[in-house]
Amino acid sequence: MKNPSSNDTALQAYEPSPAGEVFSLFPDWAALLALLPELKTAATIYRGRHAMFCRQGAFQKLTLSHDSAYTTEGIRGESLNLAHWSEAWWYEEPRQEEMIPCLEIADDQGKGLLKLCYPDRETGLRDRAVIEPLFEKEATAWDLIHLRKSNQMSCFQSHRLRNAAPFREPLRAILHEAFMRQVELGIALSHHALTLWEALPPSAVNTACCWLATGRQGLFLHMEPAGYHYAEVCVREGRSIVFFYDTTGQRALTLIEPDGVPFQSIFDLREILPTLNLGQIDTP
Repeated sequence: MKNPSSNDTALQAYEPSPAGEVFSLFPDWAALLALLPELKTAATIYRGRHAMFCRQGAFQKLTLSHDSAYTTEGIRGESLNLAHWSEAWWYEEPRQEEMIPCLEIADDQGKGLLKLCYPDRETGLRDRAVIEPLFEKEATAWDLIHLRKSNQMSCFQSHRLRNAAPFREPLRAILHEAFMRQVELGIALSHHALTLWEALPPSAVNTACCWLATGRQGLFLHMEPAGYHYAEVCVREGRSIVFFYDTTGQRALTLIEPDGVPFQSIFDLREILPTLNLGQIDTP
């Protein structure tokens, strides 16, 4: 490799791409939680372990109890652990060839927990006056790069994991059976900071490199099967439930069979689980 010399073009300092204004918010999580339903956001992205769930519409009003915030509405609900909230950012990101504001909440490692998205720039800017009392300071684009690096949606980690993705095809088969039979599949995302449960409308399964995606009617689930290390199937009240665990033994994704609709794909998964699991773990 040729070493740079004085005759070479001078190396330019790295300049990150424009990100609009980047503000960090005061860590007053109760005040922020109360403010979220007032914003005119179009969707919320919940980040789980090797899965993301998008729920379109304004953020729901939650009940606050100490460090927990929760809501239950029939077959849907969520529970948030505010003790793991550490950073909150109001920034702009390039989308649809313009800079669109958004709000992101992350843990102390910069891992995103919630992201609230706006449909367009004008709506976000109108909400700025609502959120501005919580601005702590203007941050730099480097702070935003740190946030993005901790939340990149890529297959890099998947390729490093051994045995690629043993649960990819069984997981795809369950989602495909729900679509073919036109029934709603119960889902739950969980980790230390949040638990979310929902009934997923039947939809075709899309593949994007290492990810599987499904959903419609404003509810969308994206999964990275290579992140799942172990699974188990149990039957409760006549319904099969599939639990997927990540490499740390944390329960990450749960799929619930519709009431009165036995899934052949779940039966098939149960039969081959010993060949798929990458080692026993201590399940909670």
